[in-house]
Amino acid sequence: MKAKKQYTFLNKLAKGNGIVLWGSTSLAEQPVNELLQGFHTSQNIYNRSIAGLRLKEAETVLEQCVMELSPSRVIINLGEEDLLVSDDVAQMIEQYRWILYKIHVSLPHCQLVVTTVPGRGEVCDCFNEELKKLAKEFGCTFYRIPAVSTEEEFLPTFLGAVKLALYDSNLGYSDIATRAVFDLMMQ
Repeated sequence: MKAKKQYTFLNKLAKGNGIVLWGSTSLAEQPVNELLQGFHTSQNIYNRSIAGLRLKEAETVLEQCVMELSPSRVIINLGEEDLLVSDDVAQMIEQYRWILYKIHVSLPHCQLVVTTVPGRGEVCDCFNEELKKLAKEFGCTFYRIPAVSTEEEFLPTFLGAVKLALYDSNLGYSDIATRAVFDLMMQ
C-alpha cells in the first residue's frame, strides 16, 4: 500500500514539531481540521490516515505519514482493518510493537499516544487490552475511545477522548482546565 500521493506535496508545506493523527479507515477522509478549529490549540495538526491501512502495511508508509513531519506527538489509531480479517491478536500486537519501536528509534523525543480501535466483540476487546499493555511497555500515553454505534459518531468521540493530547505540551494543567471549562460553557 502506498501513502496518498497528496501527502508528498502536503509534507513539503508542513511544519515540524506538530501533531500527526495516523490511523486507518475511521480517521481517513474525515474533516479533522475543521472539527479541530474549535479546540483552540496552537499546534499544527496533520491527518495522515489511510483508509484500509493494515498493520503489516503501516511500516511501508511510516516514513511518509509520520517521520517526514518530524512531529512532537503522534496519535495512533491502527488495527481496525486487521480485526476485520484476523483474530490473531498476538501477531497484530507484534506488528504494532515493531511500528512503535521504529518511531521511538527515529523520533526519540516524540510523544506517542495509542488509542483503542473501534469495534465490539471478544477479539476486539482482547486486542485493545493488549494494546494498553503495549502502550505502557513503550511509555506511550493510552486513550480508550468509547464504543460508538455509527461511523458518524466516531470522529467526535475520538477527538473528545484525545482532547488533552491536542494541547501544547507546555500548557499547565490550570490552562488545560480553563480551556476545558470554557469548552463546556460553549456547548
